[in-house]
Amino acid sequence: MKRVTKLFFVLYIIFFSSCQKGLSQKEGISLRSPEQTRELINKHKEIQILDVRTSQEFLSSSLKSAKNISVYASNFNQSVQQLDKSKPTLVYCKSGGRSRVAATKLLAMGFKEIYDLDGGIMAWSAKNYPLENDQKKGSIDIQQFENLSQSGRLVLFDFKAKWCGPCKLLSPILDSLQENQREQGLRVVNIDVDEESFITDYHKIQSIPFLMFYKNGKLVATQKGYQPSQKEELLENIINLLN
Repeated sequence: MKRVTKLFFVLYIIFFSSCQKGLSQKEGISLRSPEQTRELINKHKEIQILDVRTSQEFLSSSLKSAKNISVYASNFNQSVQQLDKSKPTLVYCKSGGRSRVAATKLLAMGFKEIYDLDGGIMAWSAKNYPLENDQKKGSIDIQQFENLSQSGRLVLFDFKAKWCGPCKLLSPILDSLQENQREQGLRVVNIDVDEESFITDYHKIQSIPFLMFYKNGKLVATQKGYQPSQKEELLENIINLLN
């Protein structure tokens, strides 16, 4: 009986996985790593590359031959109609959130072959892959970052952006914690990845929010991403690092 049950379970997993794979193919949206994306671009010379960030972001750096149409622009649907729906289309943004929204819209419009750059241009840049008009900028250089890392007993670098939803949830929590633990030596340093692209690329930050914890000038921990369910655990970890 146990063998029959086990066999049934294995068959169920295989069937479920096949359904999921079929569903993914039917959806027509394929998530690709930076490595896979680079291969894809080299293989398909006819591929259409769509940058769905703002025009200001696009002008600072972009993938070669990319066309810029902000996913949140009022004329997005109208503008993308200029693309060929029968050709493969690669979509990307800063870290992957907006490109998912854009890919879903393209699918609904009838685009047949859609690729989404996993991690966006941040993940691409972290691999040191080439970018057009790559303008590294920011007021924080390597030495200044090292100085900041030693400016408190525990220094927390919060890499974030104004458009990042999870970042907006996390910021007030960290601000409140810094106010309460200032006398214990906690300092929170906010780093906007759009305004401080040099130091962001130097540390190869691939997604946000991203936290780096320095204790007495030495990196002791990092945290990638944030969900409300992680709040208590994060606060506990920070308090433990202060002790």
